[in-house]
Amino acid sequence: MKYLLDTCLISELPKPVPNQKVIGWLKKILLAATASVNNLTLVTRNESDFEMYMIMQLNI
Repeated sequence: MKYLLDTCLISELPKPVPNQKVIGWLKKILLAATASVNNLTLVTRNESDFEMYMIMQLNI
């Protein structure tokens, strides 16, 4: 089994300002999509940041 390790979206990042929250959300979706397209298992400490429908849609 291959894994895609989330190394840039860990909880220790500084608290984002409003615009960065959108950028962070887009990065998370891209990360999830990358894992899905490449048939990888996404390893992240921020699982709660993903909407349930996105998790189901991307088969994570």
